[in-house]
Amino acid sequence: PANESEDHKKKRIPRPRNSFIIYRQWMSGRIHDDIPGATAGEISVGLLWHKETPQVKDHFKELAAEEDRLHKLKYPDYRY
Repeated sequence: PANESEDHKKKRIPRPRNSFIIYRQWMSGRIHDDIPGATAGEISVGLLWHKETPQVKDHFKELAAEEDRLHKLKYPDYRY
């Protein structure tokens, strides 16, 4: 039934984002500001990520680690 599916969606706990996902979301906002109307097919955020310096990647890894820490506090029994 539809209600069971809706209840499942409400109870579903999202996974914490990893460093690349945080970077992709951040970069997506910058790209859309700089190039309005750009599509995902026109821009490879993965390629941009691979070209980033270790310092930039480390910054996003730190953000992901903090998000993971907070996620574990909020959902201590969470497993994926």
